[in-house]
Amino acid sequence: MGAWGTSIFSDDLSLDVRSEYSVLLSIGKTNEESERMLIDYYSDILDCGNPDEDVFWFALAISEWKKGRLSRFVQEKALYFLENGKDLERWNSKGNEKNYKKRKHFCFLIS
Repeated sequence: MGAWGTSIFSDDLSLDVRSEYSVLLSIGKTNEESERMLIDYYSDILDCGNPDEDVFWFALAISEWKKGRLSRFVQEKALYFLENGKDLERWNSKGNEKNYKKRKHFCFLIS
């Protein structure tokens, strides 16, 4: 999976999560069913220290929020990853202060 920019949805994984969430809702799944299906599908990157885990939770939280369906569980997960700052570390490690500041701004907006 790759990222081509600093916004949350400038990333293959986040676009996939957003798209799959919308498709699940459009075929009649409830928010809870859609959430559970996505968590199960992406379980290989969750709870194992994978650097894409934060992207997954940010994308799911924003996707749910934009549809007025943000669950407490997903909100807490996204906030946890915002607070631990690992996502920002990844952008800072690229040595590009401009991208780090942009990503930090996006993370602030979703907090």
